[in-house]
Amino acid sequence: MNANERECRKVLIKMSKVGCLLVVGVLVWLPFSADADDGAEEPDGTANWAHSRPVFLNIRYTPSAQFRTGFRSAAGSVAIRHHDVTGAIIRLVPPGGMLNLSVSQDWDEYRFRGTDTVDGLMNRVESLGVNFLYMGPLRNDWSLFTMVGARSSQEGQASARDSYTGSASFLLQYQWTERVQCGIGAMAGRRLEQRNVLFPFASVNWTITDRLKLRTTRGVHLAYALDERGRWEAALNTEYFRHAVRLHDDGPGQGGIFRSEAIVTTGSLVFRPNPGMTFGAEMGYAPWRDYRVRDADNRTLFNERLAGGATVAMTASITF
Repeated sequence: MNANERECRKVLIKMSKVGCLLVVGVLVWLPFSADADDGAEEPDGTANWAHSRPVFLNIRYTPSAQFRTGFRSAAGSVAIRHHDVTGAIIRLVPPGGMLNLSVSQDWDEYRFRGTDTVDGLMNRVESLGVNFLYMGPLRNDWSLFTMVGARSSQEGQASARDSYTGSASFLLQYQWTERVQCGIGAMAGRRLEQRNVLFPFASVNWTITDRLKLRTTRGVHLAYALDERGRWEAALNTEYFRHAVRLHDDGPGQGGIFRSEAIVTTGSLVFRPNPGMTFGAEMGYAPWRDYRVRDADNRTLFNERLAGGATVAMTASITF
């Protein structure tokens, strides 16, 4: 079996795992949906457009890329290609609630170039994540959002058992006025070979006009509907990203950890031909991005900041 055949086999195995998890989730979930109200509304108050049944599926594919960018002080550069496939099982819970079980498979290809320290620093990374989300109303204009998840990210043949992280979060949100929702929550997380984290956060959802909306649940998101039906939407978004990867024992990282942190600002255009389909395109810029590599003995092998960096992404999503 040549290298290409081995690579194709690995991809097929990963896709099979994602498919099996979704099938198992459907088989487990369907019996509990038999007594649900077919006329239930979605959490945002709109009618369940897709089906008379309260359970449906969503599949999303997002390819993206970071253009080749140099480091500020080291002689070298990096370019990244990213693919993300996510499948979700969604169950409406009357009155106005929702359960969401999602499984995601990511592939990242890092292309480092430069000195001996930079060249070949890391290559292909695979990540598998599972998340469970509940959102629903409480009493007196309050609503609850809670999520738990686990994720494994590793390079090549690195051990998946040593690559897991986990997180849990909740958000209590209050309907302050007809157009403003304010919330406060907390998140706890397990990180690779670092102290666990616990921090509070706040959120604001503000319907400024019938077309213009501001959301701060994840970063800062400003969206504007370009037509009355909301089929076309333009948006600006700024988010903070943090990612940790277990490195291969035989690579330059010697079984250590690769960490990246970034602030990315994007502009996007979204088209929804019908309520069950979404297509989007975005371009962005990362004014701040840090890369750090430590080996298994916690020695720093690489610690550099990138000199900016442009990004591009596409998204296709279907619900059925």
